[in-house]
Amino acid sequence: DLTSFPKTNVKNKGKYLGLAEKGRKTENNLPVGLDYIASLGITHLQLLPFYDFETVDESKPSANYNWGYDPANYNVPEGSFAVDPYDPLSRIKELKTMVQALHDHDIRLIMDVVYNHVYNEYTHPFTVLVPGYYFRHLPDCRLANGTLCGNEIASERSMVKKYIIDSVLYWLNEYKLDGFRFDLMGILDTFTVKKLRQLFNEIDPSIILLGEGWNMGDVLPESIRATLERSQFLRNVSFFNDQFRNAIRGNVFDKYNRGFVSSGPTDRDFINYDLMQKKYAEPEQIIQYAAAHDNFTLFDQISSSVPDRSFQEYIQRQNLANSIVILSQGIPFIHSGQEFLRTKFGNPNSYNAPDEINQIVWTESDRESVSYLKALIQFRKEHPVFRYPSFKKILKHVQADFLSDHLIKVRIKDQADDYWVFFNSYQAKSYGLIDAGDYQVYFAANNSYLDQEKTVSIAEGENTIAIDPLSTLLLRKI
Repeated sequence: DLTSFPKTNVKNKGKYLGLAEKGRKTENNLPVGLDYIASLGITHLQLLPFYDFETVDESKPSANYNWGYDPANYNVPEGSFAVDPYDPLSRIKELKTMVQALHDHDIRLIMDVVYNHVYNEYTHPFTVLVPGYYFRHLPDCRLANGTLCGNEIASERSMVKKYIIDSVLYWLNEYKLDGFRFDLMGILDTFTVKKLRQLFNEIDPSIILLGEGWNMGDVLPESIRATLERSQFLRNVSFFNDQFRNAIRGNVFDKYNRGFVSSGPTDRDFINYDLMQKKYAEPEQIIQYAAAHDNFTLFDQISSSVPDRSFQEYIQRQNLANSIVILSQGIPFIHSGQEFLRTKFGNPNSYNAPDEINQIVWTESDRESVSYLKALIQFRKEHPVFRYPSFKKILKHVQADFLSDHLIKVRIKDQADDYWVFFNSYQAKSYGLIDAGDYQVYFAANNSYLDQEKTVSIAEGENTIAIDPLSTLLLRKI
């Protein structure tokens, strides 16, 4: 997806080496691939699975497309991403080259892993090795199917647990990866996930372990499923915050459903940190996001739920969503291309769709929303109060409230600073009360002011500030 777009001078399109190439551009001289990703200022890049998967013919990689959630050989890099899939060393060397290129740009790499099921249980080496052992079964001996993919891997069994741990450590040590995103993590047992986290802490505590903490399946007891409900037991394991996502954009399974940024009804608890501390053991367990590879892209849902608007309005709504993600406590997560209103043409599950649907259209990366996201990321990195490490600090210093159905105010105040953030999803100006005084403006009216001095003064007795339509206003009291 990252390098397959035809209108660039990337030499190795769709390959490991394509993401390692520097100085690559579009026909209209826009940076692409590695250079563009590095320019965003992100700290981590998460890639979809790149172990060996089943349904793409490595000798004809363009004949079929798949995201890679059809595992075949867990410990072998996928050959369709290699320049020469017939050379067993090619995929190894090229993958390592890609990882090193990312590290050279201070970008850490997270691998999406799928240890919850395999593509074909009947022919998989697990079954050949020990028939029946590696998979869960129902009382009538049928395969359990909590994954909705045909089978469930029985991670709670000792040798299955050992296999998963050995496999993850192999990727960590051999390819120097920096994190793992566990697909359908709730299918796995808590003890396997906790053991991995303990091993990561011994090797490098900064290694990220995140996953989908959904409660799925019927065989494994709920009490030992690696779900969000087990967050107290699974310290330093992060979970996608679906409540946050749905509140921002609407129900992801209904593209006509509206959330906060589309001026729809909103679950107000999505900014309630007091409730969050009852669900999560620590802020770093919260993955705050509005879109991922699954479901409709953020733009596709917003443009469907709020149709027939100007493109400029869609940019404003996308900026608003991105600012809520980046400026919230927890770990922000941005879907690739979300910053320039990526579309998949209404496809909600493009796992096997062609490049024309899934590719990053790099000629769109010069939209003003890209520079806006870059500024948000820069601001967050420079201001630690937007990423407190504990709920104790959040609850002491952060106050988040709905002032109306379409206006949120977040105040972050400590001994040194006093920040005021307003998120306005109304299509006209909104007004909020604010303390009198002088303020430095960082973001207003869909513009950033990080590189220029902009101030505003609020006179005693007035105490009201206007927030432009569909925008974020961020101020610091001077």
